[in-house]
Amino acid sequence: MSQTPIRVALSIPTRMPAIRAISDAMADLEQLYPDAIPTARRELDAIATIDTELAGLGPEQLQAPIETRRKAVSPDALPEDGTLPVRKADAIEFDTELLREETITRYGEGLSIEAALRRQRASHAQALLLMLPTLANWSRDSQLSGSGSGFTAALQPYANARILLFANAIPGVLDSARTGRFLFEGFIKRLRGISSKENSPGVDTGDFTYEGYLTRGAVLALTPSQPWDWLAAAISWSTTGIRPVFATTPALLAPCFGAVWLGPLAELRTPGRLPSPSRGQLAAFSVTEFGGLYGAGGIGSLTQPLLGERVQAALKPNRVVGVGTGDSLNVLAERHGTTVNTLRSLNPTITNRPSDQLPLGNWLFIPRRRAAANADTSTTSLLAGFYTPETLATYLGVSLSTIYRWNSSGYGQPFVKLGNLVRYTDEAVELLLARQQELSRG
Repeated sequence: MSQTPIRVALSIPTRMPAIRAISDAMADLEQLYPDAIPTARRELDAIATIDTELAGLGPEQLQAPIETRRKAVSPDALPEDGTLPVRKADAIEFDTELLREETITRYGEGLSIEAALRRQRASHAQALLLMLPTLANWSRDSQLSGSGSGFTAALQPYANARILLFANAIPGVLDSARTGRFLFEGFIKRLRGISSKENSPGVDTGDFTYEGYLTRGAVLALTPSQPWDWLAAAISWSTTGIRPVFATTPALLAPCFGAVWLGPLAELRTPGRLPSPSRGQLAAFSVTEFGGLYGAGGIGSLTQPLLGERVQAALKPNRVVGVGTGDSLNVLAERHGTTVNTLRSLNPTITNRPSDQLPLGNWLFIPRRRAAANADTSTTSLLAGFYTPETLATYLGVSLSTIYRWNSSGYGQPFVKLGNLVRYTDEAVELLLARQQELSRG
């Protein structure tokens, strides 16, 4: 494929940024969905054929009016000799009749050959955009452009979630360097809650599993212009129904982590801010799988943009907090029963010292608060970030004797002895659960 047929087919202007966009879109198609290239060529050939037919239509085949009538000035408004009115009253009557001038145009019944061909052309162009979705915003055709009404995901009118996701240098490792910031809207629905015996990587006790479809996506600057820029009503969306993937942008892979605004998207404003008061919910969001049933390639490259790329995720309530007056890492760690190091691992862009005031109006992720059932109240100061044997048994759903048997046999999670007290770190317990999950998968 060459650039010129694509530019003509999608009504894209001859400008260097647009030409580069076409080049990037072609490279993405060849690299990610090579099986779709023959289909794209067929659509281009069909559009070229239709353009040739349109150029050869005669006047009788165009969508032209079959009758035009012009209602002009009433003859009674002019003097019999045809001169312009002299008296004031006659002048007023003359001007009033001029205001009544109108043109009446009547078109033929049914669909003209031109209109039928243009409708076919639009259908082929929209099919082409399914394979080159990043070009939607460059088209001058309002039926194809991202700002027009003709090319939107089927579920976009029902979208109920604005989703911010981070790409990490090591997918799924939250404290590895962030390499990208992606924004989506989607239609998602809740499935069920997660119990203490159903934990898995990215899914914790108390989470709610969700599934749904992405309706549009965008790539945001890695450094936000302000904390809530992802909740702005005005966003330059770059894809419809699928994740943005460009030659210069690393792909967003699952598992990945971020935040979700689940609620009426009509409440969002520009510049971005957290709607308040609102019926919506702000929570952490962990995506466990993209694509799912039909994958990212083959038939998936053609069907996913129609409904939207399927997504499976876990919504994590009470895991996003706003920064208030006097809040520092030390203050937030003590308030939410965690450690400064844990907060840093969840929010790797924070460079403040533990005692420094965090930027007011910002937001950050916090870990799930652990249950403290049967806690030894004389040592509550030791519980932040640690399990006791009693709370660990409750969390894992096993007996206390099982925990002690694991300790003596060397099986299970490592423990720390503080004098005569035995404690287990959050990290050791989560590592054990992740390892058991991998073993159960074979």
